[in-house]
Amino acid sequence: MTETVKEFTERTYGKLGSGAEAIFIHNRVVLANEALSQMGILFEDTSTIDCGTLAPNRHYVRFYDNEDRHVVVIEFDDDLQVLVEYHSHLAEWIGEEEYFNIPWYASCPASF
Repeated sequence: MTETVKEFTERTYGKLGSGAEAIFIHNRVVLANEALSQMGILFEDTSTIDCGTLAPNRHYVRFYDNEDRHVVVIEFDDDLQVLVEYHSHLAEWIGEEEYFNIPWYASCPASF
């Protein structure tokens, strides 16, 4: 059986929300939303979930993209250059039945 993006994400980065709110880059504290902003991918419909450091010069940030309804993980280096990116649809996280029963509003229906 093939591993889903959700399973890979939880195995690699932990459960949603289990990471940190900030990381150290060049001896400076960088908040998850600040990292996204500096990479040019923090938008009105983006909700940061968590972040962390995987190895020297390798970090990640997880966020929810409400426009595409995806949970996204971006790995990046100390210079905020994107190394890899993973997307998984919200239905994969909460189940299709629940997903299709959500009355959609302008914000994320899931609680991270």
